[in-house]
Amino acid sequence: MLSSAPQPQDLEGNSYAVAANDLASFSTYSSFYGCTNGFFLYYDQRFFEGLKGLVTLAVIGNPSTGQSLTLPRLKSKMRNGRTTYLLGYDPISKEFKVLSSAYQWVKNVWISVDCHVLTLGTRRLSWRKVQCCIPHWHSGKCICICGVLYYLTVSGTDVSDPMVVCFDLRTEKFSCVKFVGISSKAKPASQTLVNFDGKLGLLMSENFNCVYGGSKSFELWVLRDAAKHEWSVHVYMLPLLWGDVVTATMCIAGMVGTNEIVLSACKPDVHSYVIYYNVESKTITKVGVQGIEAFQGKYVDIGLNYVENVKLL
Repeated sequence: MLSSAPQPQDLEGNSYAVAANDLASFSTYSSFYGCTNGFFLYYDQRFFEGLKGLVTLAVIGNPSTGQSLTLPRLKSKMRNGRTTYLLGYDPISKEFKVLSSAYQWVKNVWISVDCHVLTLGTRRLSWRKVQCCIPHWHSGKCICICGVLYYLTVSGTDVSDPMVVCFDLRTEKFSCVKFVGISSKAKPASQTLVNFDGKLGLLMSENFNCVYGGSKSFELWVLRDAAKHEWSVHVYMLPLLWGDVVTATMCIAGMVGTNEIVLSACKPDVHSYVIYYNVESKTITKVGVQGIEAFQGKYVDIGLNYVENVKLL
């Protein structure tokens, strides 16, 4: 089940409430991989005649129309391999594309060995191979900004070497950005990717991706020049009353605009609210989400900045 709640406006008090509306219901999925321009991608598992066990397929869903589209299965000769799918949107060509990467276990690390791209909206959906000259493995965190897919990885040759892989949807070419001259906290599992005024941002606390009542600050790295591997670092100190408001372990859900950090509860039995922290005014607002009581005790994926799209699949 997918539900949406309006983005609170002009937060002034310490508490606020919004009502969630059910958008659409799709078949049970095993993994949710984010929303891009109103479409979202998830994994579904099905049986195929002649094959043993469940086969994982990528599915595109549109909550606004209730439609879903199962992508063609990519046949692979790899044994014990893994395949990931990422959805992106190019605002210039107005095309949705899916990037598929196959990974093989080599020398105790997963390494990308095969990459394909599929364009949605064509008469016959088909995969075409693209060259990936950067051995790496995907951490599962991805964001699409201005027609470029960004995702956190480590090098396939050095697991202690984190980087951001960039895939340009228009040219269908890969590049990478290293963390040059900044803290060694650059770990793929520790950061949340955000759109900071049209630029890639990596957001974390001193406790990496988790936030506690005792947390002291947030840290934001903004990619200034991908070709030169240049980042700017912003540190936001938390107010003294932070520990009085944040009483549960929270995860960084993302950022709204350039000044509001959004936190969601890490435990599945505590997700009836989110917390907004304004880094400029240093105000903390707890926003209750009404209408999702039926999901208590279950894991809920939270995505920000959802925009409806009535385009048919």
